[in-house]
Amino acid sequence: MFLQIRNNIVHFSKNYSLRTRNSHFPFPLLSLVQFYSKSRVEKQRSPAIFELLLHKHNFCPEAASQVATCLTLTRLKTLEKFDSTLSFFKESGFSNPQLEKMLKYRPTLLSANPDKPKSMIKFVGRVDEMGINRSSKMFIHAIRVLSSMTDETWEQKLKAFKNLGFSDEDIVETFRKAPQVFSMSEEKMKKLKEILIASGKYDFSCVISHPTSLICSVENKYKPRLQVLGVLESRNLINNWPSFSALYKMPDESFVKKYVGPYLSEVGDLHKVESSFCAKNGL
Repeated sequence: MFLQIRNNIVHFSKNYSLRTRNSHFPFPLLSLVQFYSKSRVEKQRSPAIFELLLHKHNFCPEAASQVATCLTLTRLKTLEKFDSTLSFFKESGFSNPQLEKMLKYRPTLLSANPDKPKSMIKFVGRVDEMGINRSSKMFIHAIRVLSSMTDETWEQKLKAFKNLGFSDEDIVETFRKAPQVFSMSEEKMKKLKEILIASGKYDFSCVISHPTSLICSVENKYKPRLQVLGVLESRNLINNWPSFSALYKMPDESFVKKYVGPYLSEVGDLHKVESSFCAKNGL
């Protein structure tokens, strides 16, 4: 069936090419399709919103253009609402760089009802309480995480971290360093703890010291790597395992080159491990 479809396409292309050479069509069909597709996909930037952001609120041209492309101006009152919302955020302590980052991520905040901007201000206050500087790259990530949860969900998340061994100080430090970690599920954190302890080489204190390690996939990174290292140690081919930092930070290509490639001829069944590892990691 696939072959028939391909042949039909080739046949159409050849016949159409012959017809268009002798026709008065202004440009080929391909150009027409490309033009039509491009006009459908690309969104037009609102000049009025762009001017408001660029000149009145001093956004950089790139940020002003991006936000103005995402928003639609339906009437003059809409522009006035955007203006007042921006002024509200500035009066609440947001700097221009912070507003640019936040609106790139969520431009619809400008058209939100007043309660939503007020909620955003509440999240900002909570981030301030956690000790994240507003000039930090993590500031917007922290707001994004908090704004995605209800107060109840946040409390459950804190409880989950404590159950896994995080102290209050650890939680605050983790939130400052990598707030996106708090988007991870409790189930994933438990799985990681289980396989690290089962390895006999690492424990969950390693994760507490390196909280960004929680972002990595248990199935696609930790399990294959621990399996490879376990096989090598059982055959006395390695004496020392990598540090936990190296275990999760090392790129997949580097891990395969260091711990898989050199031992394929000595450990036949490592071929199976290699195939599984490479398949999971797209190598």
